[in-house]
Amino acid sequence: MAQDAWAGTSQRDVLVARWVQERLATQDRDAPEARHPLLLLGGRGSGKSTLLAHLKWLGQHTHTAHLDLAQLDDGQRGTADVLTEVAFQLSAATPSFPGLRLPASGVLALALAVETDPGNRARAVQQIRTALDEGRAEEESGALLLSLLEAAATVAGLPPLAMAALPLVRGGRKVWGMTLAKHRLRRAVNGLGGGPPASPEEFLVSLNHGFRHGTSAQRAEAEDVLTRAFLADLERAYADGEAGERTLRCLVLLDDADNTLGDTFLEALDAARQARRAPDPLVVVAAARSRPQVLENREPGLVPHGAYLECWRGADDPEGAAFVPRRIGGRLDVAQLRPLDRDEVGEFAQRVVRTLPRAAVHGISRPGAWLGRVLYELTGGQPLATAAALTSLATTFEPDEPVLHRLRQVFAADGRHAVAGPVLGRLLGEPSAADRRALPRAAASVSPGQAVAADVLWGSSTNLRERVAEAARDDLRTETALVDGEHVAVLPRVVRRLLLHELAREEGDERARTWPWTYQALRLAAAGPEGTGALRDLAYCRLAEGDVPGATRLLHEAFQEVRAGTREAEDWCRALSWVQRAPRRRLHTADDAGSEYERRCAEVEPGLPEEQHPVARLLIAGQLTLHPTADPYAELWSDPLGDPLAELHGVIVEQLERLRGQLRAFRQWQTLDDRMRLYRKEPW
Repeated sequence: MAQDAWAGTSQRDVLVARWVQERLATQDRDAPEARHPLLLLGGRGSGKSTLLAHLKWLGQHTHTAHLDLAQLDDGQRGTADVLTEVAFQLSAATPSFPGLRLPASGVLALALAVETDPGNRARAVQQIRTALDEGRAEEESGALLLSLLEAAATVAGLPPLAMAALPLVRGGRKVWGMTLAKHRLRRAVNGLGGGPPASPEEFLVSLNHGFRHGTSAQRAEAEDVLTRAFLADLERAYADGEAGERTLRCLVLLDDADNTLGDTFLEALDAARQARRAPDPLVVVAAARSRPQVLENREPGLVPHGAYLECWRGADDPEGAAFVPRRIGGRLDVAQLRPLDRDEVGEFAQRVVRTLPRAAVHGISRPGAWLGRVLYELTGGQPLATAAALTSLATTFEPDEPVLHRLRQVFAADGRHAVAGPVLGRLLGEPSAADRRALPRAAASVSPGQAVAADVLWGSSTNLRERVAEAARDDLRTETALVDGEHVAVLPRVVRRLLLHELAREEGDERARTWPWTYQALRLAAAGPEGTGALRDLAYCRLAEGDVPGATRLLHEAFQEVRAGTREAEDWCRALSWVQRAPRRRLHTADDAGSEYERRCAEVEPGLPEEQHPVARLLIAGQLTLHPTADPYAELWSDPLGDPLAELHGVIVEQLERLRGQLRAFRQWQTLDDRMRLYRKEPW
């Protein structure tokens, strides 16, 4: 199952598509909501490109342009090139509507593309005048206009802009003559400042000179004229009686818009719309994996983490699920693509399970729901990782291979079926070698912010620490988890898992950045200068180090406070949940959960007083198992592959029951009883 196989079918994509379709069908083109471009933000692998491809498919019955600006950005192209390519794609006929006539913008683009001699103005004016001569036949006028291009080509080769504009003229000259082009050109440029031009030819020569030989301001002015002419052409094309009644607006899709081409095009479009103050039939959707300058200009300064994710309303909202982008600066709608939610991952998992033979899911209760639950725990709904895992599960194994065996191989550190390398490489991009070595250390803590606060992790590497801090603040590279009622930046689950794989493989002396050294450093940072710190953070690091007795003593002492009435049982249960999510250096194993659990208990219990055994067993089982969705820290990372079938839930209930029997206050007793109830149900 490739990532684009499910594009447009998730609830997330459906809501965005519905929002776009509503604007395409808007009859009131002057309505504010119809005039604002939509900027879709999303990190690497978030599904931006596949969503745009789906929107292109949805727009097949109207005039649609789809550009990848990263491919166009060769350092030479500019706004005029983007606009000409957009015009060319929009001018094509569709199954429902005839082609659009865009004569003024076509002639303008062509005039800007010609490399004229700035020292021979009279000759340039005469050439353009001949091409636009009202008295010549349509075909002859078109040929003369094209000859201008051919002359330029013999000198320096056809410019990219001319190559893009050429089809507009060639394709259009059979349906509109140069008289019409000249007439519309006069209307397009009239009133742009300084009064109407002496003639269209004079105007084109001046525009060409400013565009090719003038200042940056003159070039921007030429691009502004071209943009206004393009919008005016669109407006008239939609009002043209010959074209029939167009019931859908035009759609422009811009991928990778966080570069100079994207910024300048969106700024030019905004400026032209503000200057014209007239309706146009254009719907623009741009996607970017970083905050482009066009957004920074309208919303400078620090934006709260996750602010652009507030565009999503869940099904539990009183008004139902909806997509409501954030309006920025009055003229730009901005939204951030969220990860897939648990239900969406579950739906895709169901599709895969339906393709598997019964032998592959034998012994698993409700295998579709189970696979969706475990997969969501592993990927957190990260679209690229979810699609890669499902594709590998469905297509790279022998038919009868048990799905549990498949899952462990797919999320292994390496191997033929593993998705770790390709997924991590895509999600991380191309960081520097130093940054790349530092990332596993940042992944060791619950959140990157905790790692940044641990001075000893970074030593004298101030710059490295600052770059990690910068990444932690970037909500396009991190995710937002609800922790104790507050939104906290965390690494995507799959990224953290794959980076922990790397940290686990590191070996060296005590000064090396190894797993034990990293968690010792984090524990020292959690303890603080006085040697005291948050119990749950200290125990978390102890358990991650492999020090089960040390973590057990901390939580056992806290439980004694519960018995004495000086600590709430709810507080203790939350601390237990937090600590149970500490990673193990052996991220999942091929052993069955029961054997692994008994082996670890046999290792640690001889060195612990018997009264501490229930807490030790809760930590060992909890570090291995798949936890209920109602767990207070369900949004945080955990490793479910130690016990993916929740076989150890019975052990957890048994040990909680032993602890519950030591409590006398009914409220405390009830808190543990409620927790036991959670583990009596299948977590999927």
